Amino acid sequence: MAVQTYLIQLKTDREGDAGAREALADAIAGIGGFILMATGAGMIIPAFDDSNKARISGDPAVALCSGVTLNPRGAAAEKLKHLFARNVAAQLATRGAPAAQTAQEPSFPPGYRPLRWQQRFS
Repeated sequence: MAVQTYLIQLKTDREGDAGAREALADAIAGIGGFILMATGAGMIIPAFDDSNKARISGDPAVALCSGVTLNPRGAAAEKLKHLFARNVAAQLATRGAPAAQTAQEPSFPPGYRPLRWQQRFS
């Protein structure tokens, strides 16, 4: 069993994306996984133990759940790895914080952009 990075596309339409993504993010956190990135196209890039792939890909909101591997020599891969690490660090800080602390906005390292779902406007 190993942690794998996945690309997940949801079945929902634009207006249902936010709620479906939030629910899926909660499910991934519930199995000990992390949301590495959310794209503006309604996809998420999570990392979780590959033994849970069937459970996540079987979610009614998931249209596609496929493994992703970054080119280790690619310039963009380094930038993505840093972004992924910051997002995981923020999620770890939130998970380990006492209940009173989670009600506040957690303090992030300088230059950090917290993971936020983009909203599309038609």
